Amino acid sequence: MNPDALWQAIADATLAAVDQHKYAWSLMWTRLPKAAYAPMERGEHLLTLLRSELEGEMFRAGGPQDINVFYPVNRPPSRQYTARPGPRPPALTIQEWRAIGEELERCLSCSGALVNLISGNVRAKTMDQAIKYQDTLLRAKMALEPHAQKHVGFWSVLYPGDSLRQRERGT
Repeated sequence: MNPDALWQAIADATLAAVDQHKYAWSLMWTRLPKAAYAPMERGEHLLTLLRSELEGEMFRAGGPQDINVFYPVNRPPSRQYTARPGPRPPALTIQEWRAIGEELERCLSCSGALVNLISGNVRAKTMDQAIKYQDTLLRAKMALEPHAQKHVGFWSVLYPGDSLRQRERGT
């Protein structure tokens, strides 16, 4: 793959991770206490640092010498959950918890795709930041578990897959 195409793919994967992270975080910040979504705030900071580091790596590696690769000018706004239920939001339903879990899985998928793209193409420090971001996403899920347990009676709703289906069937 030529360097310009590689860095464009890395930038696209980075921007997808940023958009997905913002959407997943927006699902939480209006309806859960700050302690529940604090790791997402840390993740936002890590993504900002990672984006900046990747841009520096692109310039060092001889990729496109254009700042608009990682910061496009005419980029459409990302999707965002905007409901503001008030100072004391009601308990979330199973469907709402499932949506949060699925969005966090999409965050993990975007970050995994980014890690695969940058692996072998950036310095260890930059790779470490991408891995730290993945770790932060996992911590974010774990921070939500007690809140899901409190709202719906079980935390497995955050983890799409067989465990939830078995629980719904009663097996």
